[in-house]
Amino acid sequence: MNFRLVFASAYVLVTALIVVPASADAVDDFYRGKQVRIVVGNAVGADYDLGGRLLARHMHRHMPGGPAFLVQNMPGAASINAANFIYNVAPKDGLLFGSVSRNLPSQAIVGRETLKADPRKFQWIGSSGTNTVVCYVRASSPVKSARDLFSRDLIVGGIGSGSSQSSIPAALNRLLGMRFKVVEGYKGNADALVALERAEIDGLCSGYSPLLTTHASLLDEGRIRLILHSRRSPIERAADVPSFFDFAKDERTRKMLSFLFSSDEFGRPYFAAPGVAPERLSALRAAFKGTLADPALQADATKMQLDMTYRPPEALDAFVQELAATHSDVVKDIQELAP
Repeated sequence: MNFRLVFASAYVLVTALIVVPASADAVDDFYRGKQVRIVVGNAVGADYDLGGRLLARHMHRHMPGGPAFLVQNMPGAASINAANFIYNVAPKDGLLFGSVSRNLPSQAIVGRETLKADPRKFQWIGSSGTNTVVCYVRASSPVKSARDLFSRDLIVGGIGSGSSQSSIPAALNRLLGMRFKVVEGYKGNADALVALERAEIDGLCSGYSPLLTTHASLLDEGRIRLILHSRRSPIERAADVPSFFDFAKDERTRKMLSFLFSSDEFGRPYFAAPGVAPERLSALRAAFKGTLADPALQADATKMQLDMTYRPPEALDAFVQELAATHSDVVKDIQELAP
């Protein structure tokens, strides 16, 4: 009996040792010679696009089977088009994941009708970087500071409902009594920046990262002037620029601002749709984490002045669940801000 017990135990142990490599081999065999698409819900040249392309350049070295990675841009409706495609249409075979707007979870909470995806069910891969929203004007603008926005109109560019460029000015008008005038119709942030340089618009509210990377010359040469930002603490290169929170007159307003800018720490999030096999999802997550820790990627990120700090999928899921638990009164107040 003892001999049989020892034999049985040894059999179980050997079987367990065999199963794990077999599973790993299956993932390796599946991805070998394949191509993985990274769908980016923003236009070419945006920080999401730059981050996605940098990821694609290095991720094959960390993925079982060494598949090629290809970025597919799918801009439109503040990345809602991309989210709907990944969630509802794209194959669930582990050969596609995507990057969507950091504002998408909060848009889902307030009930964006065109969004046909539930962020609470996203299979998060991870996130890179952080974000700060800034509002800025052309150097020649008569608006010299944030306080001028209470007495002067400022024409800014918008890129669609749900985008920071469109929703933030509208929210600041209603919450703080500022006087932004949003001109819609721009395809993306880069397109709106071109309009700013051509004096078609006088200002813009968008992510700070592009102004420190691809459009750094606008700041370096003094062609634009920062007037507002979304952090509670000072931002680099502009410690004297006030925060949106500095103009909040009551606790209700502060709570609403906190909800609106809760996604700042979300960075550039990546997710796979529900239904991707657990072992392939695990491989994607591990490869994403390994890629962001890769010295070669970080060296490229430093040259590009692009923040590629890793954030795990568990943190993104916790963030979404926290947003989903937002008190209904706050959500109702946010919904009433919509133009």
